Amino acid sequence: MIFSNSSGTNKISIRLSEIGSYFRFTKPLTVVWYDCHGSVGKYLCALPYDSNERNALKKNIVDNINKDYTHSPDELKEILLPLLALLPNGNLSINFYSSENNTLLYYKSSADNYQSTHRNNWYIMISNPVNVLSAESKREEYENWISIRKQNNESTFDIIDYSTDNFYDGQSVAFIATQLKSEMNQERVAYFEERIKAGERPFAIIFNCSLEKLITNTDGSISDHSWGSANYILDGHHKLQAYHNLKIDPALAEIQHIAETQEEVEFNIEELIDALHPWQVEHILKNWYDKELYIDKYLKNPSSKLHHFIKNGFVQEFYKNGQVKHEAHYSNDHIEGEAKWWHENGQLKEVKFYENKKRTGIWQSWYDTGALQFVQPFNGLGNYHGHMVSYFENGAVRWEQFLNNGQNIDGYSYFAYYRGGEKEAELKYLNGRMIERKNYNAQGKLINFEELDSSTGKYINRV
Repeated sequence: MIFSNSSGTNKISIRLSEIGSYFRFTKPLTVVWYDCHGSVGKYLCALPYDSNERNALKKNIVDNINKDYTHSPDELKEILLPLLALLPNGNLSINFYSSENNTLLYYKSSADNYQSTHRNNWYIMISNPVNVLSAESKREEYENWISIRKQNNESTFDIIDYSTDNFYDGQSVAFIATQLKSEMNQERVAYFEERIKAGERPFAIIFNCSLEKLITNTDGSISDHSWGSANYILDGHHKLQAYHNLKIDPALAEIQHIAETQEEVEFNIEELIDALHPWQVEHILKNWYDKELYIDKYLKNPSSKLHHFIKNGFVQEFYKNGQVKHEAHYSNDHIEGEAKWWHENGQLKEVKFYENKKRTGIWQSWYDTGALQFVQPFNGLGNYHGHMVSYFENGAVRWEQFLNNGQNIDGYSYFAYYRGGEKEAELKYLNGRMIERKNYNAQGKLINFEELDSSTGKYINRV
Protein backbone atom coordinates (compact mmCIF):
# COMPACT_ATOMS: atom_id res chain seq x y z
CA MET A 1 0.00 0.00 0.00
CA ILE A 2 1.14 3.56 -0.78
CA PHE A 3 0.28 6.46 1.51
CA SER A 4 1.49 9.93 2.42
CA ASN A 5 3.42 10.15 5.68
CA SER A 6 2.72 13.49 7.35
CA SER A 7 3.99 12.87 10.88
CA GLY A 8 7.58 11.96 10.07
CA THR A 9 10.54 13.55 11.89
CA ASN A 10 13.19 12.46 9.33
CA LYS A 11 15.37 10.96 12.06
CA ILE A 12 15.69 7.85 9.92
CA SER A 13 16.28 8.41 6.22
CA ILE A 14 18.13 7.19 3.15
CA ARG A 15 20.22 9.53 1.02
CA LEU A 16 20.51 8.60 -2.63
CA SER A 17 22.44 9.38 -5.83
CA GLU A 18 23.82 7.69 -8.95
CA ILE A 19 26.95 6.58 -7.08
CA GLY A 20 25.17 4.92 -4.16
CA SER A 21 23.15 5.48 -1.00
CA TYR A 22 23.54 5.72 2.73
CA PHE A 23 21.32 5.03 5.73
CA ARG A 24 21.21 7.61 8.49
CA PHE A 25 19.74 7.72 11.97
CA THR A 26 20.39 11.35 12.93
CA LYS A 27 23.78 10.83 11.22
CA PRO A 28 25.20 8.38 8.64
CA LEU A 29 25.33 4.77 9.89
CA THR A 30 25.87 2.64 6.77
CA VAL A 31 27.15 3.63 3.31
CA VAL A 32 26.87 1.60 0.10
CA TRP A 33 28.34 2.73 -3.22
CA TYR A 34 29.37 1.19 -6.55
CA ASP A 35 32.94 -0.06 -6.81
CA CYS A 36 32.99 0.98 -10.52
CA HIS A 37 35.17 -1.99 -11.49
CA GLY A 38 32.99 -2.81 -14.50
CA SER A 39 30.31 -4.88 -12.74
CA VAL A 40 27.58 -4.27 -10.16
CA GLY A 41 29.94 -4.81 -7.25
CA LYS A 42 29.53 -2.43 -4.32
CA TYR A 43 31.52 -1.18 -1.35
CA LEU A 44 30.05 -1.18 2.14
CA CYS A 45 31.04 0.81 5.24
CA ALA A 46 29.46 0.61 8.67
CA LEU A 47 30.04 3.66 10.84
CA PRO A 48 30.37 3.85 14.63
CA TYR A 49 27.31 5.00 16.53
CA ASP A 50 26.23 5.88 20.04
CA SER A 51 24.68 2.75 21.60
CA ASN A 52 22.09 4.96 23.29
CA GLU A 53 20.93 6.13 19.87
CA ARG A 54 20.72 2.55 18.66
CA ASN A 55 18.72 1.49 21.70
CA ALA A 56 16.36 4.41 21.12
CA LEU A 57 15.75 3.09 17.62
CA LYS A 58 15.06 -0.42 18.91
CA LYS A 59 12.50 0.87 21.40
CA ASN A 60 10.48 2.29 18.51
CA ILE A 61 10.32 -0.99 16.62
CA VAL A 62 7.96 -3.79 17.54
CA ASP A 63 9.76 -7.08 18.14
CA ASN A 64 8.64 -10.72 18.03
CA ILE A 65 5.82 -10.41 15.51
CA ASN A 66 4.77 -13.61 13.76
CA LYS A 67 1.52 -12.85 11.95
CA ASP A 68 1.37 -12.95 8.13
CA TYR A 69 0.28 -9.47 6.98
CA THR A 70 0.30 -10.21 3.24
CA HIS A 71 -3.42 -9.39 3.00
CA SER A 72 -3.60 -6.95 5.94
CA PRO A 73 -1.54 -3.91 4.93
CA ASP A 74 -3.63 -1.49 7.03
CA GLU A 75 -3.09 -3.60 10.14
CA LEU A 76 0.64 -3.75 9.41
CA LYS A 77 0.76 0.03 8.97
CA GLU A 78 -0.92 0.45 12.37
CA ILE A 79 1.72 -1.73 14.03
CA LEU A 80 4.52 0.22 12.35
CA LEU A 81 3.20 3.68 13.27
CA PRO A 82 5.85 4.27 15.99
CA LEU A 83 8.50 3.59 13.36
CA LEU A 84 6.83 5.69 10.64
CA ALA A 85 7.07 8.70 12.92
CA LEU A 86 10.86 8.46 12.64
CA LEU A 87 10.87 8.34 8.83
CA PRO A 88 10.70 11.20 6.29
CA ASN A 89 7.46 12.86 5.32
CA GLY A 90 6.23 12.17 1.81
CA ASN A 91 5.13 9.09 -0.07
CA LEU A 92 5.83 5.75 1.58
CA SER A 93 4.82 2.24 0.63
CA ILE A 94 4.49 -0.80 2.89
CA ASN A 95 4.66 -4.34 1.55
CA PHE A 96 4.65 -7.66 3.35
CA TYR A 97 6.41 -10.75 2.00
CA SER A 98 5.63 -14.06 3.66
CA SER A 99 8.35 -16.65 4.17
CA GLU A 100 6.47 -19.15 2.00
CA ASN A 101 6.01 -16.72 -0.92
CA ASN A 102 8.68 -14.04 -0.67
CA THR A 103 8.24 -12.43 -4.09
CA LEU A 104 10.91 -9.85 -3.26
CA LEU A 105 13.36 -12.63 -4.12
CA TYR A 106 11.78 -13.39 -7.51
CA TYR A 107 12.72 -11.86 -10.84
CA LYS A 108 12.27 -12.27 -14.58
CA SER A 109 15.09 -12.10 -17.11
CA SER A 110 15.59 -11.02 -20.71
CA ALA A 111 17.54 -14.28 -21.18
CA ASP A 112 14.22 -16.10 -21.69
CA ASN A 113 12.22 -13.06 -22.86
CA TYR A 114 10.77 -12.67 -19.36
CA GLN A 115 8.81 -15.89 -19.68
CA SER A 116 9.87 -17.66 -16.48
CA THR A 117 10.14 -16.58 -12.89
CA HIS A 118 13.54 -17.09 -11.28
CA ARG A 119 14.54 -16.97 -7.65
CA ASN A 120 17.45 -14.92 -6.30
CA ASN A 121 19.63 -16.10 -3.49
CA TRP A 122 19.86 -13.72 -0.54
CA TYR A 123 22.33 -12.92 2.19
CA ILE A 124 23.14 -10.36 4.91
CA MET A 125 26.05 -7.95 4.57
CA ILE A 126 27.48 -6.96 7.95
CA SER A 127 30.54 -4.74 8.09
CA ASN A 128 33.17 -3.84 10.63
CA PRO A 129 33.13 -0.15 11.58
CA VAL A 130 35.28 2.51 9.97
CA ASN A 131 37.46 4.34 12.47
CA VAL A 132 38.40 7.63 10.81
CA LEU A 133 40.74 8.46 13.68
CA SER A 134 42.92 5.51 12.66
CA ALA A 135 43.28 6.52 9.00
CA GLU A 136 47.04 7.09 9.19
CA SER A 137 47.72 3.80 10.98
CA LYS A 138 45.50 2.00 8.44
CA ARG A 139 47.50 3.57 5.60
CA GLU A 140 50.79 2.51 7.22
CA GLU A 141 49.40 -1.00 7.70
CA TYR A 142 48.47 -1.09 4.01
CA GLU A 143 51.88 0.15 2.86
CA ASN A 144 53.61 -2.51 4.96
CA TRP A 145 51.34 -5.13 3.42
CA ILE A 146 52.19 -3.84 -0.07
CA SER A 147 55.92 -4.03 0.70
CA ILE A 148 55.68 -7.64 1.92
CA ARG A 149 53.56 -8.70 -1.07
CA LYS A 150 55.99 -7.17 -3.54
CA GLN A 151 58.95 -8.87 -1.85
CA ASN A 152 57.14 -12.19 -2.32
CA ASN A 153 56.15 -11.34 -5.94
CA GLU A 154 52.49 -11.53 -4.94
CA SER A 155 49.67 -9.47 -6.43
CA THR A 156 48.41 -6.34 -4.70
CA PHE A 157 45.37 -4.09 -4.87
CA ASP A 158 44.39 -0.54 -3.97
CA ILE A 159 43.89 0.67 -0.41
CA ILE A 160 40.16 1.06 -1.10
CA ASP A 161 39.87 -2.72 -1.60
CA TYR A 162 42.22 -3.43 1.31
CA SER A 163 40.21 -1.43 3.83
CA THR A 164 36.61 -1.59 2.56
CA ASP A 165 34.14 -4.47 2.60
CA ASN A 166 32.57 -5.24 -0.75
CA PHE A 167 29.85 -7.45 -2.16
CA TYR A 168 28.22 -8.41 -5.45
CA ASP A 169 24.45 -8.54 -5.73
CA GLY A 170 24.07 -9.07 -9.48
CA GLN A 171 22.28 -12.41 -9.02
CA SER A 172 21.24 -12.19 -5.40
CA VAL A 173 19.52 -9.90 -2.93
CA ALA A 174 21.68 -8.32 -0.25
CA PHE A 175 20.18 -7.06 2.99
CA ILE A 176 22.49 -4.42 4.45
CA ALA A 177 23.03 -4.41 8.19
CA THR A 178 22.63 -1.13 10.03
CA GLN A 179 24.25 -2.46 13.16
CA LEU A 180 27.86 -3.53 13.64
CA LYS A 181 29.21 -7.06 13.38
CA SER A 182 30.22 -6.85 17.05
CA GLU A 183 26.56 -6.28 17.99
CA MET A 184 25.45 -9.65 16.64
CA ASN A 185 24.48 -11.93 19.53
CA GLN A 186 24.67 -15.59 18.55
CA GLU A 187 22.47 -16.62 21.47
CA ARG A 188 19.80 -14.32 20.04
CA VAL A 189 20.25 -15.92 16.62
CA ALA A 190 19.89 -19.39 18.16
CA TYR A 191 16.70 -18.24 19.96
CA PHE A 192 15.10 -17.27 16.65
CA GLU A 193 16.31 -20.46 15.00
CA GLU A 194 14.34 -22.48 17.57
CA ARG A 195 11.22 -20.38 17.05
CA ILE A 196 11.45 -20.71 13.26
CA LYS A 197 11.99 -24.48 13.50
CA ALA A 198 8.87 -24.58 15.68
CA GLY A 199 6.86 -23.07 12.82
CA GLU A 200 6.86 -19.40 13.74
CA ARG A 201 7.77 -16.84 11.08
CA PRO A 202 8.89 -13.60 12.80
CA PHE A 203 9.39 -10.85 10.26
CA ALA A 204 12.28 -8.49 9.79
CA ILE A 205 11.81 -4.89 8.63
CA ILE A 206 13.78 -3.48 5.71
CA PHE A 207 13.87 0.08 4.43
CA ASN A 208 14.75 1.29 0.93
CA CYS A 209 14.27 4.34 -1.24
CA SER A 210 13.61 5.11 -4.90
CA LEU A 211 13.53 8.16 -7.15
CA GLU A 212 12.06 7.92 -10.64
CA LYS A 213 14.16 9.66 -13.31
CA LEU A 214 12.88 9.26 -16.87
CA ILE A 215 14.90 10.96 -19.61
CA THR A 216 13.45 11.84 -23.04
CA ASN A 217 16.03 11.16 -25.76
CA THR A 218 16.50 13.21 -28.93
CA ASP A 219 14.58 10.59 -30.93
CA GLY A 220 11.61 10.84 -28.56
CA SER A 221 12.26 7.54 -26.79
CA ILE A 222 12.33 7.32 -23.01
CA SER A 223 15.32 6.10 -21.02
CA ASP A 224 14.91 5.02 -17.42
CA HIS A 225 17.66 6.46 -15.20
CA SER A 226 15.80 5.92 -11.94
CA TRP A 227 17.71 5.54 -8.69
CA GLY A 228 17.21 2.81 -6.13
CA SER A 229 18.91 2.36 -2.79
CA ALA A 230 20.20 -0.75 -1.07
CA ASN A 231 17.86 -2.72 1.21
CA TYR A 232 18.77 -1.57 4.73
CA ILE A 233 17.72 -3.62 7.75
CA LEU A 234 15.71 -1.54 10.22
CA ASP A 235 14.98 -4.40 12.56
CA GLY A 236 15.58 -8.15 12.52
CA HIS A 237 19.31 -8.70 12.04
CA HIS A 238 19.21 -11.76 14.30
CA LYS A 239 16.02 -13.05 12.70
CA LEU A 240 17.52 -12.78 9.22
CA GLN A 241 20.68 -14.55 10.32
CA ALA A 242 18.56 -17.33 11.82
CA TYR A 243 16.57 -17.70 8.59
CA HIS A 244 19.80 -17.77 6.60
CA ASN A 245 21.37 -20.42 8.84
CA LEU A 246 18.26 -22.58 8.39
CA LYS A 247 18.17 -21.96 4.60
CA ILE A 248 14.60 -20.64 4.87
CA ASP A 249 13.39 -17.52 3.05
CA PRO A 250 12.60 -14.74 5.53
CA ALA A 251 9.30 -13.05 6.25
CA LEU A 252 9.79 -9.33 5.55
CA ALA A 253 7.99 -6.06 6.02
CA GLU A 254 9.33 -3.61 3.44
CA ILE A 255 9.03 0.15 3.86
CA GLN A 256 9.96 2.21 0.82
CA HIS A 257 10.37 5.96 0.61
CA ILE A 258 9.14 6.98 -2.85
CA ALA A 259 10.93 10.28 -3.32
CA GLU A 260 9.60 12.85 -5.77
CA THR A 261 12.58 15.23 -5.85
CA GLN A 262 16.36 14.95 -5.48
CA GLU A 263 16.20 17.37 -2.59
CA GLU A 264 14.24 14.81 -0.56
CA VAL A 265 17.11 12.33 -0.75
CA GLU A 266 20.11 14.65 -1.01
CA PHE A 267 23.38 12.68 -0.97
CA ASN A 268 25.37 14.96 1.31
CA ILE A 269 29.02 14.13 0.67
CA GLU A 270 30.10 16.69 3.27
CA GLU A 271 28.67 14.70 6.16
CA LEU A 272 30.35 11.56 4.82
CA ILE A 273 33.77 13.26 4.88
CA ASP A 274 33.69 13.11 8.68
CA ALA A 275 32.62 9.45 8.65
CA LEU A 276 34.77 7.73 5.98
CA HIS A 277 38.48 7.34 5.35
CA PRO A 278 39.86 9.97 2.94
CA TRP A 279 40.52 7.40 0.20
CA GLN A 280 36.91 6.19 0.45
CA VAL A 281 35.65 9.74 -0.05
CA GLU A 282 38.09 10.14 -2.96
CA HIS A 283 36.75 6.97 -4.60
CA ILE A 284 33.16 8.21 -4.38
CA LEU A 285 34.07 11.61 -5.83
CA LYS A 286 36.27 10.15 -8.56
CA ASN A 287 33.50 7.86 -9.83
CA TRP A 288 30.52 10.17 -9.24
CA TYR A 289 30.35 11.43 -12.81
CA ASP A 290 27.80 14.23 -12.46
CA LYS A 291 28.87 15.32 -9.00
CA GLU A 292 29.06 19.00 -10.05
CA LEU A 293 25.27 19.05 -10.16
CA TYR A 294 25.21 18.33 -6.43
CA ILE A 295 28.42 19.66 -4.87
CA ASP A 296 28.75 23.13 -6.40
CA LYS A 297 26.76 24.66 -3.56
CA TYR A 298 29.24 23.21 -1.06
CA LEU A 299 32.26 24.44 -3.05
CA LYS A 300 30.94 28.00 -2.90
CA ASN A 301 31.75 27.86 0.79
CA PRO A 302 35.52 28.56 1.08
CA SER A 303 35.67 26.64 4.37
CA SER A 304 34.03 23.49 2.95
CA LYS A 305 36.05 20.32 3.58
CA LEU A 306 35.29 19.32 -0.01
CA HIS A 307 38.07 21.62 -1.20
CA HIS A 308 40.56 19.12 0.19
CA PHE A 309 39.24 16.49 -2.22
CA ILE A 310 38.38 18.39 -5.42
CA LYS A 311 41.37 18.95 -7.71
CA ASN A 312 41.76 22.19 -9.68
CA GLY A 313 44.63 23.50 -11.80
CA PHE A 314 47.90 21.66 -12.47
CA VAL A 315 48.23 18.71 -10.10
CA GLN A 316 51.26 16.54 -9.42
CA GLU A 317 51.36 13.50 -7.16
CA PHE A 318 54.50 11.76 -5.94
CA TYR A 319 55.64 8.42 -4.60
CA LYS A 320 57.43 8.31 -1.24
CA ASN A 321 60.77 8.03 -3.06
CA GLY A 322 60.15 11.39 -4.75
CA GLN A 323 59.32 9.92 -8.17
CA VAL A 324 56.43 11.64 -9.94
CA LYS A 325 53.34 9.40 -9.83
CA HIS A 326 50.82 11.49 -11.78
CA GLU A 327 50.38 14.88 -13.38
CA ALA A 328 47.49 16.56 -15.20
CA HIS A 329 45.41 19.72 -15.38
CA TYR A 330 42.10 19.50 -13.51
CA SER A 331 38.86 21.46 -13.51
CA ASN A 332 36.58 20.59 -10.58
CA ASP A 333 38.16 17.14 -10.33
CA HIS A 334 37.91 16.41 -14.07
CA ILE A 335 41.03 16.04 -16.18
CA GLU A 336 41.32 18.38 -19.14
CA GLY A 337 43.84 17.53 -21.85
CA GLU A 338 46.72 15.10 -21.40
CA ALA A 339 47.21 13.13 -18.18
CA LYS A 340 50.20 10.96 -17.31
CA TRP A 341 50.98 8.34 -14.69
CA TRP A 342 54.31 6.69 -13.88
CA HIS A 343 55.38 3.47 -12.21
CA GLU A 344 57.36 3.81 -9.00
CA ASN A 345 60.54 2.90 -10.90
CA GLY A 346 60.10 5.93 -13.19
CA GLN A 347 58.77 4.08 -16.24
CA LEU A 348 55.78 5.70 -17.90
CA LYS A 349 52.60 3.82 -16.90
CA GLU A 350 49.65 5.51 -18.64
CA VAL A 351 48.81 8.39 -20.95
CA LYS A 352 45.17 9.47 -21.32
CA PHE A 353 43.37 12.39 -22.94
CA TYR A 354 40.13 14.15 -22.01
CA GLU A 355 38.17 16.93 -23.67
CA ASN A 356 35.07 18.41 -22.03
CA LYS A 357 34.92 15.43 -19.64
CA LYS A 358 34.97 12.95 -22.53
CA ARG A 359 37.65 10.40 -23.27
CA THR A 360 39.41 11.19 -26.53
CA GLY A 361 42.46 10.29 -28.60
CA ILE A 362 44.63 7.22 -28.17
CA TRP A 363 45.10 6.00 -24.61
CA GLN A 364 48.17 3.88 -23.92
CA SER A 365 49.58 1.99 -20.93
CA TRP A 366 52.89 0.24 -20.29
CA TYR A 367 54.29 -2.44 -17.99
CA ASP A 368 56.89 -1.31 -15.45
CA THR A 369 59.51 -2.81 -17.79
CA GLY A 370 58.58 -0.23 -20.44
CA ALA A 371 56.81 -2.78 -22.69
CA LEU A 372 53.53 -1.63 -24.22
CA GLN A 373 50.50 -3.13 -22.42
CA PHE A 374 47.33 -1.58 -23.81
CA VAL A 375 46.09 0.70 -26.62
CA GLN A 376 42.58 2.15 -26.45
CA PRO A 377 41.25 4.47 -29.20
CA PHE A 378 38.35 6.88 -28.58
CA ASN A 379 36.28 9.13 -30.84
CA GLY A 380 35.02 12.65 -30.13
CA LEU A 381 31.96 11.24 -28.34
CA GLY A 382 34.09 9.47 -25.77
CA ASN A 383 33.31 6.01 -27.15
CA TYR A 384 35.73 3.26 -28.10
CA HIS A 385 36.45 3.59 -31.80
CA GLY A 386 39.02 1.76 -33.89
CA HIS A 387 41.54 -0.98 -33.12
CA MET A 388 41.91 -1.77 -29.39
CA VAL A 389 44.82 -4.02 -28.44
CA SER A 390 46.13 -5.67 -25.28
CA TYR A 391 49.68 -7.07 -25.19
CA PHE A 392 51.55 -9.65 -23.18
CA GLU A 393 54.72 -8.36 -21.56
CA ASN A 394 56.75 -10.19 -24.22
CA GLY A 395 55.15 -7.98 -26.89
CA ALA A 396 52.75 -10.62 -28.25
CA VAL A 397 49.12 -9.61 -28.73
CA ARG A 398 46.91 -10.86 -25.86
CA TRP A 399 43.64 -9.82 -27.52
CA GLU A 400 42.38 -7.29 -30.06
CA GLN A 401 39.00 -5.78 -30.80
CA PHE A 402 37.64 -3.69 -33.67
CA LEU A 403 34.99 -1.14 -32.71
CA ASN A 404 32.82 1.54 -34.25
CA ASN A 405 31.44 4.19 -31.91
CA GLY A 406 31.42 1.95 -28.87
CA GLN A 407 30.35 -1.38 -30.30
CA ASN A 408 32.01 -4.22 -32.15
CA ILE A 409 31.87 -3.96 -35.92
CA ASP A 410 29.92 -6.64 -37.81
CA GLY A 411 31.79 -9.84 -38.53
CA TYR A 412 34.67 -11.34 -36.62
CA SER A 413 35.86 -8.38 -34.56
CA TYR A 414 37.33 -9.83 -31.37
CA PHE A 415 40.34 -12.14 -31.26
CA ALA A 416 42.29 -13.58 -28.33
CA TYR A 417 45.68 -15.29 -28.46
CA TYR A 418 47.95 -17.51 -26.43
CA ARG A 419 51.27 -16.09 -25.28
CA GLY A 420 53.02 -17.82 -28.19
CA GLY A 421 50.78 -16.09 -30.74
CA GLU A 422 48.38 -18.97 -31.46
CA LYS A 423 44.71 -17.99 -31.76
CA GLU A 424 42.72 -18.82 -28.60
CA ALA A 425 39.29 -17.35 -29.49
CA GLU A 426 37.40 -15.38 -32.11
CA LEU A 427 34.00 -13.72 -31.71
CA LYS A 428 31.61 -12.71 -34.45
CA TYR A 429 29.18 -9.79 -34.00
CA LEU A 430 26.08 -8.42 -35.69
CA ASN A 431 24.62 -5.04 -34.71
CA GLY A 432 26.75 -5.00 -31.58
CA ARG A 433 25.70 -8.45 -30.35
CA MET A 434 27.87 -11.54 -30.34
CA ILE A 435 26.43 -14.20 -32.65
CA GLU A 436 29.32 -16.70 -32.74
CA ARG A 437 32.14 -17.71 -30.42
CA LYS A 438 34.95 -20.10 -31.33
CA ASN A 439 37.69 -21.34 -29.01
CA TYR A 440 40.86 -23.19 -29.97
CA ASN A 441 43.53 -25.06 -28.05
CA ALA A 442 47.19 -24.11 -28.40
CA GLN A 443 47.55 -26.63 -31.26
CA GLY A 444 44.88 -24.84 -33.29
CA LYS A 445 42.10 -27.41 -32.79
CA LEU A 446 38.56 -26.05 -32.48
CA ILE A 447 37.32 -27.01 -28.98
CA ASN A 448 34.21 -24.84 -28.67
CA PHE A 449 31.78 -23.30 -31.14
CA GLU A 450 28.69 -21.46 -29.89
CA GLU A 451 26.14 -19.84 -32.16
CA LEU A 452 23.26 -17.53 -31.25
CA ASP A 453 19.78 -18.87 -31.95
CA SER A 454 17.93 -15.67 -32.85
CA SER A 455 14.53 -17.28 -32.19
CA THR A 456 15.33 -18.11 -28.55
CA GLY A 457 18.11 -15.66 -27.76
CA LYS A 458 20.22 -18.52 -26.45
CA TYR A 459 23.61 -19.83 -27.59
CA ILE A 460 23.78 -23.33 -29.06
CA ASN A 461 26.99 -25.34 -28.82
CA ARG A 462 27.91 -26.71 -32.27
CA VAL A 463 30.91 -28.74 -31.12
